[in-house]
Amino acid sequence: MYKLFKNIIIYGFCIGGLALAIYFKDLGNNLLALIFLIISVGYFMSAIFRKSQNKVLNFLIDLTIITGFTCLISYILIDLLR
Repeated sequence: MYKLFKNIIIYGFCIGGLALAIYFKDLGNNLLALIFLIISVGYFMSAIFRKSQNKVLNFLIDLTIITGFTCLISYILIDLLR
């Protein structure tokens, strides 16, 4: 049950990130589309290489996800401060 729930969350973030990237690209906001694409790619890599023992690959996956969310938070904060 836990694995199913974890898979739903991971693939949900992946597909949701792609959907939001396409949505913001259509609106003309390329930066926000790129941020959601980075998050989506990070979760997609996480889903594919979840059982990997390679420390460098696991670091790159974590770095991609953290970078995407950091960019998203920065974008929101900059937009709120304007």
